[in-house]
Formats: sequence, C-alpha cells, structure tokens
Amino acid sequence: MGLFDQFINVDIKKDMGIAGLTDEFFCVYLNNLFEKYNKNILVVVNTLYEANQLYSSLKNYNDKCYLFPMDDFLTSEALAISPDLQITRLETINEIVKNKPLIVIANLMGYLRFLPSKSTYESFMLEIKVGNIISPQQLISKLVSSGYKRDTL
Repeated sequence: MGLFDQFINVDIKKDMGIAGLTDEFFCVYLNNLFEKYNKNILVVVNTLYEANQLYSSLKNYNDKCYLFPMDDFLTSEALAISPDLQITRLETINEIVKNKPLIVIANLMGYLRFLPSKSTYESFMLEIKVGNIISPQQLISKLVSSGYKRDTL
C-alpha cells in the first residue's frame, strides 16, 4: 500500500479533479496514479505558463509525460502560431496515436483545440526513408492535402 493509498481514496472510473496540492506534490501524485493503473492521464490547466511549469516538474518523475500547448491568446491564432508549439503538439499527437499509456498536459486552449480523428490523422502520415522512391508531384500532393502550403524559398 503506497503513501497516497493511505490518505486518498481514488476511483479512476469517475472523472475527477484535484485542487490544493503544491505542484511538486501533485506531480508525485500523478506519477503514482500512472504507475499504479498504467492508464492515460489528461491534465488540463488554465494557462500555457501553468502547463509548462507542471510539465517541467512532472518530467522529473516520468518520461512518458507530454505537453500539448496552444497559444493562450486568440489573436495569435490569426497572426502567427509559434513553430515551436506546433512541433511540440505534433510530437505529442504522434505519441498518442501509438496507443501506449502516457500523461498529457494541456492548457485550456490546447484542450479546446479541434483535432481530426485518429484515422484521419494517420491517413495523412507519410514516412520517408532512405531508398524510398516517391515522385515530387506525389510528395507535393500528399503534403498539400495534409495542410502544408507551397511557398518560395
């Protein structure tokens, strides 16, 4: 019986929320839940700053922790989306589709972000390896249909 089992009764079949814990204690608690039940955990916090802080702390306890960040400001959606955040989101989504248990931390805007279904996402995946032969037109067509835009250098 672990430390948390003595003090906190958790029923993982129900949606739950936890408040009032320090960030570090919360990370220890999340890691304990993850190791005990080996199931996916989604943590949603208010801001991108809070998500980054929690992710940084939890990374010390668990390497199966991923960040799904979204810019907090709606104007950033219209003007420019951070390339770093886009890469982090794609890395997280790529881990999610592998169907292995993990912990995902998202801010509210990331949680509200519309995402395609898993099958749609996987249909747009393109693996390029040394020795593969793909015509430039086929590659361009696949990338454009995946949402990329052609641009000059």
